[in-house]
Amino acid sequence: MPEVFYLNDLSEDARKRHYHKTQRGQLIDFDDLRSLDYKEALALADSDINKNWETYKERFLKGEYP
Repeated sequence: MPEVFYLNDLSEDARKRHYHKTQRGQLIDFDDLRSLDYKEALALADSDINKNWETYKERFLKGEYP
């Protein structure tokens, strides 16, 4: 089962960790994105993180995310 992993720096104190698995060309482990093919799902998820990471980080630091 092919796996992809990489880290990208978002700022001095934040980085994006990306990981996904595919099986026979299908993305697995991302249940909410079943209506998209895996390339579309990855592009959507990656774009969301790039646009919203500061908000997600602030919420996390406030304890709003586990």
